[in-house]
Amino acid sequence: MTEPVKAQLRFSKTSCYLCSEWLDDDEIEDHLLECSRKSVACPEGCGTVLARKNIQSHWKRCTKAFGETEQVGKQDNGSHMEASVPDSRTSPSIYDQVHILGEELQCMRLSLNEEMHQRAELMAQLQQLKRRSELADKWTAKVNAALVSFNKLVSHETNRRSVDVSGLEQRQNQLELWRLDLTTRFNSIESKSYISAESEPSYSLNEVSALQEQMDRVEHELLRLQAPEKLTSSDRKTLHISGNMTEANQQENGMRSSRSEESRTKDLERIKVIVEDVVEKHANIACRLQDALRQAFECEERVLLMAKQLEKYRRETYYTKQRLDALQSNLRLEEKLSALSSSDGRVIWRIDEFDKRFQASKDNDTMLKGPIFTNQPYGYVLQLEVSLYGIGTWRGRNLIAGLTVLQGSYDTLLQWPCMLTGTIRLRDQPDVRSNAMDICKPIVAKRKGQQTDKHQFVYVPHDVLRSRNFIRNDTIFLEVILDREYQEVAPE
Repeated sequence: MTEPVKAQLRFSKTSCYLCSEWLDDDEIEDHLLECSRKSVACPEGCGTVLARKNIQSHWKRCTKAFGETEQVGKQDNGSHMEASVPDSRTSPSIYDQVHILGEELQCMRLSLNEEMHQRAELMAQLQQLKRRSELADKWTAKVNAALVSFNKLVSHETNRRSVDVSGLEQRQNQLELWRLDLTTRFNSIESKSYISAESEPSYSLNEVSALQEQMDRVEHELLRLQAPEKLTSSDRKTLHISGNMTEANQQENGMRSSRSEESRTKDLERIKVIVEDVVEKHANIACRLQDALRQAFECEERVLLMAKQLEKYRRETYYTKQRLDALQSNLRLEEKLSALSSSDGRVIWRIDEFDKRFQASKDNDTMLKGPIFTNQPYGYVLQLEVSLYGIGTWRGRNLIAGLTVLQGSYDTLLQWPCMLTGTIRLRDQPDVRSNAMDICKPIVAKRKGQQTDKHQFVYVPHDVLRSRNFIRNDTIFLEVILDREYQEVAPE
């Protein structure tokens, strides 16, 4: 019984993992060295020319390869197993490149038109906000002027009212003093007239009674001394004289009583006239006091009405101020948004007057500040900085570029610290765009005071910068494309 023959299969050819070409085992090493040094254009049509060995790392950052990385990887893995012919996408034809450039140009035109439309809308909104702000300023000035004049009127009316009230109070006090004086005088006159009226009749009655007693005594003496039937002529004369004296005394008493009655009547008439004048003046004073009180009440109502209007104007002024503050905040926000060059993590910086700026950087060691942009809406605020002549050990030999994270309005909502990675590209400007060979280098954005050892600065040698068509019409273009995702840095 014979044993089966065991055959061994030996492979004499190997496929290149860069170009998928089948080669002998003794030629594969030399071919890999030569193939990795070759420069090819990006198969996705972004226009970047780079070494073939870097094509995989470029696909991760290529703007036209997002979402297609897995498909490209699958095609690369399948190419080793399916065919021995190299991939046709590594060397696209001139027609494909022209078609790709046309599509890129169309996209750039569309994006430029959209940006111009957005800028026009922002400018229109900005002009509208400025007009509203001016109108609000005018309204505020008018309201302030009205409030000032209204306050003046209120203060003038208050002063006049206080003066009128004080004058009325003084007049009322004077009238009260006058009334008290008149009442006192009237009471004193009444008491005097009553005393005189009571005293004068008593005086006359006393005198009459005294005279009557004297006459009685005289008659009694005469009767006692005179005999009933023997009356002498001298006695008759005496009796006649005494009778005459009695009549004279009675007439004198009657005249005195009549004079006292006449004087009392005259005094009462004068007192009555004075009392009537006082009553009339008191009535006039009461009428004037009622008028003054009515005017004071009207003034008080006017003051209350003016106070209500003042409160209304104050509320309107407060609302106007609130609206003005809101308009100003919106205006500041619009100005900040209009100052941003981009909000999608991509910006192109055009640096003109290169020779002049290069000499200024050489003489004054200046850093140029690029446009401000964000990696996404309401995201990190970044700015590109460039030293054309170089700094430090690179001074006089290299162009130095760095990406700085600035302080933004929404920093409290973002993750800190952070490390934003991206690609900086020095754009080539040949006559034929398909012949452009841009220089692409990775870059890491940093915040001021933050140190990192990963591509913090990007340098381009001056001899490379002045080669090809990187400088054309005294102008260069620097493009920054940030990665879609950023790396979080753990705090130290």
